[in-house]
Amino acid sequence: MMPTNPHSTKERNTVLLVLTFLNSVGTSVLWNGMSFVLANQFGYPAWKTMLVYIATALVYIAAATSAGPILRRMRGRLSARGLVRIAFLIEASPLPFVFWLDSETTLLIAAFTSSIGGALLWPIMESYVAGGRHGHDLRRAIGVWCIVWMIAVTFTLGVMGPLFLLDDVARAVILGIIATGLISLAISPWLTVEPAEHQAEHHSVPQGYHAQLRSARVLLPVSYLLVSALAAMLPYVLASHHLPETWQTPLAATWLLVRALFVAVLALTHWWHGRWNTLLASGLLLVAGFALVSFSPSVTLVVVGLIAFGIGHAIAYYAALYYALRVGAAEVDAGGMHEALIGAGFVVGPLVAAGGLALGGDAAMAAAVLGTCVIASIPAVRPWFIERRSHRQSQPQGS
Repeated sequence: MMPTNPHSTKERNTVLLVLTFLNSVGTSVLWNGMSFVLANQFGYPAWKTMLVYIATALVYIAAATSAGPILRRMRGRLSARGLVRIAFLIEASPLPFVFWLDSETTLLIAAFTSSIGGALLWPIMESYVAGGRHGHDLRRAIGVWCIVWMIAVTFTLGVMGPLFLLDDVARAVILGIIATGLISLAISPWLTVEPAEHQAEHHSVPQGYHAQLRSARVLLPVSYLLVSALAAMLPYVLASHHLPETWQTPLAATWLLVRALFVAVLALTHWWHGRWNTLLASGLLLVAGFALVSFSPSVTLVVVGLIAFGIGHAIAYYAALYYALRVGAAEVDAGGMHEALIGAGFVVGPLVAAGGLALGGDAAMAAAVLGTCVIASIPAVRPWFIERRSHRQSQPQGS
């Protein structure tokens, strides 16, 4: 039975969170688990795995920046819910290939279709989450939504371990992605036709948010540059420590679990937003965590690095999304830019890592990634300098 009040806040939240959880399972397989399947089942070397990530990320950027324009051009003919349902159909579209193509080819097809579907889906879902909300209500809604998808991502990567006992783990992964799309499509009629409107009279942006958004929009792709490089190299790092295949994905999920827990802290507090020190701490933790994972001589220090990385990424993601939706008035385009920046990180990360790998092996790969982060710190810090100079010039002389 369909809900009698399609705009009930409780019903809207429940449907959003269920769809978010389900589709985050596919996201986790694509961006975090696929490298383990490619490395362990098909014997892909690191450079080949990175090429797959680069290709799927380029597709992701193109699709993410298209969600808003598609809805504007199709206004009156295609609703936000309609485009969400198209995204689910795209995610489930590899189903015919399961029966007449080998697992490796089908997995690569599923990677591309999942990338397209997810890129169309998430900007719209972010607009649903933030629509009509302001202040503490907005922070709490974003926080709950982030916790749900992050827990789903963590859970998926954690439980993938036993799948590696199967002869064909890729086929199990593909069927899981397809099932996610089909189940989501069945649930989608319970989603409201459009996100709630963001009332202009309540849309006041605190001073400094625009500048911090500009910094966060540098930090976000840098954080995903590190995530993509980390995802591609972790199977090989953990194998070098002689960790069994069945334990690799659960241990890799450490940073994902820490990220979800720290986002809960951010969602329940307000000390962090509007503060430059928060963004600085995020950048330092991300770089330090990646360096520890890359160069640690023991599994224990790898775990320490993953914990630091998880905290840093929690801040980078949450702050970037909060500022984007706060400044961008919860529009689909704000979410589209947020997702496109994530895709950009997924492109640049493997590109830089592959270049370093070609030049000098694993150590050079990590050094190249970290060097790129140092270069990116220049545009990340620039908005702070501009705001500081503007503030000084606005002060009365002699005050």
